[in-house]
Amino acid sequence: MRFIDIPEDEQNAVGGDTADYGLQMRYNFDPVWHYDAELMTDGDNRFHANFRLQGLLDYGDLEVRLMLLCASKMLTLTLSITALIVIRSTTYLGGRLRDGR
Repeated sequence: MRFIDIPEDEQNAVGGDTADYGLQMRYNFDPVWHYDAELMTDGDNRFHANFRLQGLLDYGDLEVRLMLLCASKMLTLTLSITALIVIRSTTYLGGRLRDGR
């Protein structure tokens, strides 16, 4: 479901919301990397697609999520690269971990 923000008096004429339908596929290369493909359209033959390569790398207390996204809407192509880095830390209190182990 997509929503667009337009003046209330014009929403019915333009169709302020619409449902998209299509196909979604996921291919797992291994436990770390996977590829997603989404091919969608609405009732007015406006097509769009998303192609995503994503991985989760775990190095002890360091977790890195990498994502390469290629999005196509009509004849516009967008490419983005995202990296999320999470550092997990463990605090020791009196020889025990904070979570009770």
